[in-house]
Amino acid sequence: MRSTAILTGLLPAAFAAALATTDPADAGVALDWQDIARTAMRESNWSPHEQLRGLTILNIALFDAANGVAGRFSAYALTGEPLAGGSEAAAASEAAFRVLSVFLPDQVQALAARRDDLLARHAGSGDLSASLALGERAAEAVLAARAADGADFGGDYTEPPQAPGVYRRTSDKPMVLPNISAMRPYVLAAPDALLPPPPSLDSAQFQRDLAEVRESGGLESQTDPEKVMIARLHAGSGAAAWIQIGEGLLSRCDLPVVEEARALALLTLAMSDTLISGMTAKYRYNFWRPITVIHEGGAGFGRPDIAPDTSWAPVLETPRHPEYPCQHCANGSAAQGALEAVFGTGPVHFTFAGDRGLTGDYTSLRAFAEEEAQSRIYGGAHFRWSNVAGSALGAQVAATVVAALAPRAEAAPVTDLSASGCLARP
Repeated sequence: MRSTAILTGLLPAAFAAALATTDPADAGVALDWQDIARTAMRESNWSPHEQLRGLTILNIALFDAANGVAGRFSAYALTGEPLAGGSEAAAASEAAFRVLSVFLPDQVQALAARRDDLLARHAGSGDLSASLALGERAAEAVLAARAADGADFGGDYTEPPQAPGVYRRTSDKPMVLPNISAMRPYVLAAPDALLPPPPSLDSAQFQRDLAEVRESGGLESQTDPEKVMIARLHAGSGAAAWIQIGEGLLSRCDLPVVEEARALALLTLAMSDTLISGMTAKYRYNFWRPITVIHEGGAGFGRPDIAPDTSWAPVLETPRHPEYPCQHCANGSAAQGALEAVFGTGPVHFTFAGDRGLTGDYTSLRAFAEEEAQSRIYGGAHFRWSNVAGSALGAQVAATVVAALAPRAEAAPVTDLSASGCLARP
């Protein structure tokens, strides 16, 4: 692990003034660092999966550092008693700088400048030197906890022997995350997904759900423009959609630094462990996509009444990984559970802007997650049982993650955002 020395005693004079004038619970520092990180990672051409891993580690460090001052929640990696008289914002900023300096060593000078600026604006009152030292320790602890985690985002893949129900490639492009099972989860004990196998090909459930996606997800058979819009709005969004939603809601609510950092950590942890768990299950079960069975028909598994239809095309391009479970559904359910731990299960008004110039207005996190799941059937990518299993998996992961960073019994209660009015329509 790479580390650099703290510049204690060499900090800009502006920090001293900031210490006397800035609210120690000043919100926004965690959001600022996530924005800095996302911009830097995109400029360095990190893939979406690399970005999610980087943001997850960053947000854990932000949280552990702020919590190392506040002492309000169970920590992820940092041990020790809370730093009395410390600054949550200063500790968090230093932890973020240290993590990103390791990830993006060619951008250290620019990151240091952003760190200095954020410290001047958010440092708050407290022992600055001790807070910076705490932030460094938090970064080191989190980086050590995730060292050699087996992350492999490559596309090397050997297609299994062809048989009814077995996945067939639908594109010549590289497969998505075929080796993700080697990656160590963040909170889950193991990446093995606790999911039953897909239904048998001769079951009524398979026949029913095949008929549904054939009709609802076909490029020609799906004639409802609203359903086509829903499929396209959610296409390819994944983690980025929920990060957009989480950032938007947090920016409207005035939370202490530790609570804001915890919210981002919960969100990215839940999505990361769900990605590992869901994709591990996909390549374990290797179940075929709707387009494959529709093109081949049912003669190969004793259902000659299911005629092949090689002219059928899905509304959306079929993703390049096996079908079961629905990863969009698992991710959405996990993100919903993580954000509801912060914002509650009541009404939450927000607008989501997709990649294709499409937008949607929502009144709850559940409404968005359920529409996101349904969009995969409208897109012709998934069977309904896969949606159900994926959503159940995501909910289980979210509950495990929330429990891992739970409030301490003796700590001050978490902010009740339902009473603040910040979740009403902006």
